[in-house]
Amino acid sequence: MTSIALARNGDILVSASDDRTIRYWDVRSGKQIALLEEHKHPVMGVAVSPDGSRLVSSAYSSSSTNGLFTTTTATRGQVLIWDVEKQSVITELEDITGATFALAISPDGTILLTGGQDKSIRIWRMP
Repeated sequence: MTSIALARNGDILVSASDDRTIRYWDVRSGKQIALLEEHKHPVMGVAVSPDGSRLVSSAYSSSSTNGLFTTTTATRGQVLIWDVEKQSVITELEDITGATFALAISPDGTILLTGGQDKSIRIWRMP
C-alpha cells in the first residue's frame, strides 16, 4: 500500500498500491467494496473530493537504460481524475513531468494541487 484517503465522512477507505490498483474498503466491515484497475504503473497517491464524487490518483513509470558507463532513468507521471459513482476515468491530466507523489483537493472541491519529482506544485481546476 502506497497511499490512503478517507471518503464519505470516514466510512470508506481508499487505498493505492504498487500492484497498479486502487481499492475501496468499508471501514466498519473491513471488506473490499470496489477495485479500480485503470493504471498501468504503480499507484503512488490518492485523494478524494470533499463531497466524495471525485477521486484523483497518481502513478508513474520508471525505466532504466544501461549505457557503457552510465545509467539513465526516465520517469513519466500519470494523474487520473475519476467519477466515483461510475468508477470510470473522467480525464487524465496533461503535461505531467516526473512522478507525482502529493495530491490535495481544496475544501470546495474545485481545485487540485499536485507535487512531485519535478519539484513543482501545480494548480489544476477540477472537472
